[in-house]
This record gives sequence, C-alpha cells and structure tokens, in this order.
Amino acid sequence: MGNAEFLRNLGIEVIHDLKGVGEGFQDHYAIRVANRVKGLQTLNERGRGISLIWEILKWFATGKGLLAFSPASVGAFIRSTPELSRPDLQGFPSSRSKSYSEARVLLEN
Repeated sequence: MGNAEFLRNLGIEVIHDLKGVGEGFQDHYAIRVANRVKGLQTLNERGRGISLIWEILKWFATGKGLLAFSPASVGAFIRSTPELSRPDLQGFPSSRSKSYSEARVLLEN
C-alpha cells in the first residue's frame, strides 16, 4: 500500500495505490541515561515480584501507587536551532528504566 508508481519501480507488488503512505516516516533515535541509586526502593523494584502484587492490590483498593501514573509524565518538543519553524527534537523523561538489550543487538548487527 502506498504510491503505486514508486513501489512498482522498486519491484514491490502494489496492493492499493494510496499516495502519501510512508512519505512522512522518520526514525526515532533514543538516548538512554540511567542512574543507580542506593538506600531506597526504585520503581523498577516495586514493579517486580511480590512488590508488584502489592502494587496491584493497592491500585485496586485505592487507585493509587505505581500503577496509577504513566511512564512519562512530562514531555518536551524542542527546536535544535532557532531557525526551524517546528521542533525537531523531543524528550520524555521517565522515572523508570527499560531494558534495551534487543535494540542494542540490532544496532550492533
């Protein structure tokens, strides 16, 4: 599905001619910064094992706790240079971390 002429020139079978499909695609590169903490329980720890069961029960009982808020509670869209008419960078700080081991494998290959 997409611009039929463009797809046929690449040897791709066209299912449906629909101009504009895929033309605004951009990669989303991500930079991850993680910090280790000592002396307190992190959200990652509260989201695993017995702690997670407690968090689920707390959410059902009170609507509060770990499951009551989103992974990214704030976001920012920023222009890398003042000359741009629209932001070209975005940031979403998170109070949790995620394993990107699969992405790392893809990048290394």
